[in-house]
Amino acid sequence: MAMDVIGLDRELDAIARHLGRTPDQPHVMVVAGERGMGETTRCRAAAHRLRERGATVLSSVPAAAESVVPSRSALKRVAQVVDA
Repeated sequence: MAMDVIGLDRELDAIARHLGRTPDQPHVMVVAGERGMGETTRCRAAAHRLRERGATVLSSVPAAAESVVPSRSALKRVAQVVDA
């Protein structure tokens, strides 16, 4: 299933290259920004590309109360993967 986004190819390729440099190691990427700047679109498109390349991608969106601090659920997921 394709996920087409216009004008982000260079950015998405850079994300995939960065996260794919050492495929046998877990990676974490935190994306933050002002509302409406396209963080969710970029993350979903990058995750889609990485999954197409065979990567396992975990994602989490914080609840409103967690929006300033990384969400606990995301940090727990990362810890589980790293410990595995």
